[in-house]
Amino acid sequence: MIEEISRRINILERTLIELKALLNIEVKSGEIEKLQSKMSQSSFWNNSKEANKVVESLKSIKDDVDAFRNLAGKTNDLKDLVRISDDSYVQELNKEVEDLEGMVEKYRFRVFFSGRFDKSSAYVEINSGAGGTEACDWAQMLYRMYFRWGENKKFKIKVINELKG
Repeated sequence: MIEEISRRINILERTLIELKALLNIEVKSGEIEKLQSKMSQSSFWNNSKEANKVVESLKSIKDDVDAFRNLAGKTNDLKDLVRISDDSYVQELNKEVEDLEGMVEKYRFRVFFSGRFDKSSAYVEINSGAGGTEACDWAQMLYRMYFRWGENKKFKIKVINELKG
């Protein structure tokens, strides 16, 4: 059983190495240092619009790097625990690996939304058309489905216009 847990941890480790390359974690670490240096200058807040862009950029880059480092650290910790543990800790280790697999999967999803336009807004319009009551009900179900999906993914959601019935 320990061998199976060790195999799963190795898969997680390989996945994190791939994500590190995709996200350019090393480059982003350098960008963090540059942006923090820029923020430490005395004239940084003279142009508040530009300063806000820099702060927002730093926050986004730092989130990616910190999340990666957190997952890599937990993976290394589990690797060390597997080396020193025996069969009496299999259930606890299995639970920890399952939790880590879930966290890595969420992080992978986040990587998919790291492209050029992925931080931009999107407009979703749902129309029932001339289908009557059933079409209105279907449009309402779609609305709730998309709304809940966006909430679960921690997207900012704002209803601009709604016409019921």
